[in-house]
Amino acid sequence: MGDVGNMAKLFDTTSSENTIIAKEELFHPDYCPTEALHRQNEMETVAAAIEPMIHGKACTNMFICGASGTGKTLCMKLILDQLKESSALVTPIYVNCWDYPTKMAIFYKISEALSLILPRRGLAADEVFERILDAMKKQNIAILLVLDELDSIVFRKEDSFLYTMSRAGLDRGARFGIVAISNKKDLTMLLDARAASSLRLSSFEFKEYNVEQLKAIVLERATNALVPKTWDAEAIEACARAGFGKNGNARLALEILWKSAQLAEQRNSAKIELQDIEEVVKMVEQRPSRGQRKKVSFQAQGLNLCEEEKILVNILLDGELPSTELYEAVAAKMKKSKRQIRNYLQLLEARGIVESKETSSGANDFLKMKIYALKPQGAG
Repeated sequence: MGDVGNMAKLFDTTSSENTIIAKEELFHPDYCPTEALHRQNEMETVAAAIEPMIHGKACTNMFICGASGTGKTLCMKLILDQLKESSALVTPIYVNCWDYPTKMAIFYKISEALSLILPRRGLAADEVFERILDAMKKQNIAILLVLDELDSIVFRKEDSFLYTMSRAGLDRGARFGIVAISNKKDLTMLLDARAASSLRLSSFEFKEYNVEQLKAIVLERATNALVPKTWDAEAIEACARAGFGKNGNARLALEILWKSAQLAEQRNSAKIELQDIEEVVKMVEQRPSRGQRKKVSFQAQGLNLCEEEKILVNILLDGELPSTELYEAVAAKMKKSKRQIRNYLQLLEARGIVESKETSSGANDFLKMKIYALKPQGAG
């Protein structure tokens, strides 16, 4: 055993002041800016779809899609803030479906927003929904329900309640507006058929930010969160270009700015240098790739896969496969048709476990086939 008395000090208690980061809370995931730069047109489009609710009419239900970090959630939260100020007749309720992944959980979230006191004894989902409808009638309000990360309830097949909500306006006079959000453009194809038909979701895509837009976003955050003169235009552009290289991801560009500032502080530097940004970008690029994945138990990761999904995942653990070879490999292990296998693959894609890309087949560019692979964990 070493001499504890001579152990080097692990913590520096002489100073706790940040020399570069002035307001670290502005980088935290739950921070919501008061403005969404370069997203005014998108916000106006969504607001126009919702506005009829303020006047006692039905809104246009929307499905908002777009790559991660394109401002979907931020814009929706800012819209909801303005809706609260504009009308007492509409109660906006934001739900992240990864936090509330079941019909009952979402009903309880709505009940909480309506200040409904539910008994401790277990209630069936239908009973909770009846109480929600009664409260809406008594309070004379409509509900705008925003379902962020819709993937979570779709792959759990918990989305049938959307049909019940959409019918409530006709059957019970209760007005619900639905805005669903996902980075999976084709997710609506997996919705419960009755719900999809009744909701008639209008799709709207948030396009990726370009470099100039990302530079403005990173510059705004640096100006508000960092000490003056601790960064320069070169650093701002480097962060923006790194985000642009990952599908125009503003969230990633801001993360790189934040971690670069932390690295610079650790070096006792007076400002962020390009070497800090390059090191952070390298760390991002070294996040586990498809080829580095180990054969681990997906069940242990809490993904709750069915047997068919486990077989698909275990086959893809050995690397990507074109659809024809994947179908053959799966068919050798379970008796399923190609259509059934495609359905399981769609569900796995919706959950962000599997990803696919199209490629030409042989010399004929008109014939396309899909190549499937496991998606790196943490990728969005």
